[in-house]
Order: sequence, then C-alpha cells, then structure tokens
Amino acid sequence: MVAPRETEQLARERRVVFNADDLGMGPGVELAILRAARAGIVREVSVSVTRAVPREALAELVDLGVGIGLHFNLTDGVALGGPLRGLTDATGRFRGLPAALAATTARVMSAAQTARELALQLEALADWAPLSHVNGHHHVHVFPGLCDVVLRGARRAGIHHVRSLSQPRWVLPDRSPRGLLLRGLGARFERRLLGEGFEVRPLVGLALTGQSEYRLRFWQQAQSVAPGRYEWLVHPVHAGGGPALAFGARLGSDEELAVLEAPETRERLAALDIRPCRFHELGP
Repeated sequence: MVAPRETEQLARERRVVFNADDLGMGPGVELAILRAARAGIVREVSVSVTRAVPREALAELVDLGVGIGLHFNLTDGVALGGPLRGLTDATGRFRGLPAALAATTARVMSAAQTARELALQLEALADWAPLSHVNGHHHVHVFPGLCDVVLRGARRAGIHHVRSLSQPRWVLPDRSPRGLLLRGLGARFERRLLGEGFEVRPLVGLALTGQSEYRLRFWQQAQSVAPGRYEWLVHPVHAGGGPALAFGARLGSDEELAVLEAPETRERLAALDIRPCRFHELGP
C-alpha cells in the first residue's frame, strides 16, 4: 500500500524523457549528444543510420545506461535497401524532405519498400541494445502513407513508444506554416496511435530548437510543466558540426547544448519536481 506522502509525491511529479535526435548526422551532433548524456539530462537518444552507424558513440551511450531508438530516415543519406520509389534517386540517395512529403501524400511511395527499409534501419541498431522507441527524421513517421508502416514495424520489433506530436495544453502553439502542418499531421497520427493501443506521451520542445534566447525559453517552458509524463525533444549541436536541415526544420545550437550540460540544470529541474528519465521509467 502506498503511503499518503508517496501518493502526494507521485501526484505532483513530472517525469520527463529528454530525447536527443539526430545521432549519426555528423560529428558536431555526436559530440554534443555525448556531452549532454554524460551530464545526465539526456536519457534517450534517437539514431539515424542512413549516413553511417555511429558505433563508438553508441557503445558509450549504452555504457551510460542511455536508451537507444531509431530516428527513421527517409530524407537524408542513402537508403539501406537500395532505391525507393518516389523517395530516392536511382542510386538510393534520398531526395530530401519536400520530395518525401510529396511522395507520401500522393501515395507514390511503395508501402512494401518503405516497410523493408524500416526493418533494415531497425536491424542496423538491434545489436547494440533493445530499442526503446522509434520516431522520424523531419517527423516522416507521421506522414500520410507511412503511419501504418511505422506502427506495424514498431510492434513487430517490440517497441512500445512511437513519438506523438501532440503537445500539452500549456505549450504555446507554433502558428508558423511548419507548425500548422505538423499539428494537422500529428493529430491524425495521434488517433492512429490510440487506435493501435500505443501510449501517447505529450511532446515538449518541438518549437524550441533554433529559437533565439534558447536558455530563457527552455526555463520558461520548464516552469510551465504540469504534473505528468512527457517526452522533451532536444537537438544539441556543437559549433560547426550540425547537419544541414531543410524545409523549415531548425538547427540546434551551442546554447541548447550549454543548457543541457550545465551543472546547475539538474538542480533547477529537481527544484521544479522534474525528473529526467527513460521511457521505461515513465510509469502510469
């Protein structure tokens, strides 16, 4: 039986998974993610394998007890299974985000081909650790025509967390064209997640990356966190090494990394009853 004091603590606790995207997208990203993980804030990392598998970084992250997931990539690098209809050129190199969005919306892509590519990308990481989650580079996992492919692939791989783009009510909505597009796609995807029995964890940090005065905005967001269970998306980058993202996606910054690895960050989060954790620690 849970004591009243413990029940009160659980009721006001804020469990947050700080999940760093884009490992595998370049040395500046790799160094930044490792530094953030060593500081103890980042507890999950999403890995892209279409440029190269970042083996040394993965080994260190596993030693640190960080959760590993797939950052499913259909917009950057080279497809592991060869050319994909509507998504790559004849050599298998991805044609970028606008082409991916057009191909999936028009259903030009092949569901069978993309399902095989997803399986190959998952397999590229499977030897390192049991995979805890899957999401998409440029959020391709919520694109029309890909939702079912991703959810079926995650279920076959025994993955229980697929990123929702649903944001808590206390997060100010992003009213840019990018924000409105993601909100529409995310709402449909959330319904699919719920229909398939996946848990939906609200996403924080979607609009913070690349913003000026990141430190100020980070702490404004942290002070607004209501009791509950959340995923907080981060994109730490070390100067000069960030990936070239397109179509409205925003680059991370040194300031984002500085917040994540600052010694006082853990203390300030604890004072706000925010507990950085892994997906399997979110609980009910």
